[in-house]
Amino acid sequence: MNSRKTSIIKWTILSGLIVLTLLPVSAFAQTQTPVPPVANPCPRFTAGSVTTNPPALYSQNGVLNVQFSYQTATDSFGRQLFCFMTPDGLENPTLHVNPGDTLNITVTNNTPFTEVGDPDTDELFSAPNCGDTTFEKQNPVTNSQGFTMTAGSMNIHYHGTNTSPHCGGDNVVKTLINPTHTFQYNVPFPTNEPPGLYWYHPHVHGLAEAAVFGGAAAAL
Repeated sequence: MNSRKTSIIKWTILSGLIVLTLLPVSAFAQTQTPVPPVANPCPRFTAGSVTTNPPALYSQNGVLNVQFSYQTATDSFGRQLFCFMTPDGLENPTLHVNPGDTLNITVTNNTPFTEVGDPDTDELFSAPNCGDTTFEKQNPVTNSQGFTMTAGSMNIHYHGTNTSPHCGGDNVVKTLINPTHTFQYNVPFPTNEPPGLYWYHPHVHGLAEAAVFGGAAAAL
């Protein structure tokens, strides 16, 4: 094989590697194994009962791996609730990590989805975006109790931390995870992260208030 053909082959392989390297994380976000919905999500304490501390998950060997099903429900008064559920039924666990640790979260948006109007009229996010490209608006749906429920795009904000805003990190402005979709977070904490009480919650503008008031928030 002459040197010219060898050079062409090498550049072809190299260019393929470069393209693969430059692919956005969002290109791989939807290939994650979905976290299935959990039965009877978002439980609340009975009125008058003694409240207890939330469940806790701790990092081991510098890593904390978590799976979340983001879900919604309505209580007996018709109030809509939101929550992060682990596959074994833990609701909004407190996440304990140390400076220098990495927090990996696989989250599936298992809230109901009903398209509003023509999909072509949905709000598109301009690049560079992370995860889904379209902010999904929701039509209300009725649950088995006859209460109106809405949901939509979500993400996770690691409130107060000094973590990177890269795609897959604490990126709240450009990250969308739409109903039925799964996303992988990889959040390294700086070695000089000040110890303290932080918190995590959904942070899609226009939807965050209802999600947080509905209970989708926990300590970090």
